Amino acid sequence: MSKKATSIVVVALLIVIALALGAKYSDKIPGANKNSQKYMAVTLDNGLIYFGNLKNKTSQYVTLENAYFAQQNAEWVKPEDRKKDQEYNQPQYLLTKVGDTEVYGPDSTMKINRDHILLIQDLKSDSQVIKTINSQK
Repeated sequence: MSKKATSIVVVALLIVIALALGAKYSDKIPGANKNSQKYMAVTLDNGLIYFGNLKNKTSQYVTLENAYFAQQNAEWVKPEDRKKDQEYNQPQYLLTKVGDTEVYGPDSTMKINRDHILLIQDLKSDSQVIKTINSQK
């Protein structure tokens, strides 16, 4: 093989290695994850939905920072429990920061096993969830 061909193969190999390392460690490089401050909804297989900034998306345990969850107002009556001809209010939800109401006092960062994640969605900047989070800061 000529010297020029060897150089091209070496450069191509270095590029492939750099791309592979970049993909593997992009969550650990500041600024590399452009969506790191974007709020996302994470739906788990138990039906709970959490909102926050998702990190370590390629890890077995993803990190949800600044985590919030929606709590249903206790006054709401399920449709199957309603009495005939009686009016009921629509369910009301309270957005609660993780760690604000739990007795054991966790911080607002969660590690979630990706095997239990059903869905991850980006939240629009004008969503009601984002507006509520911003008003609580």
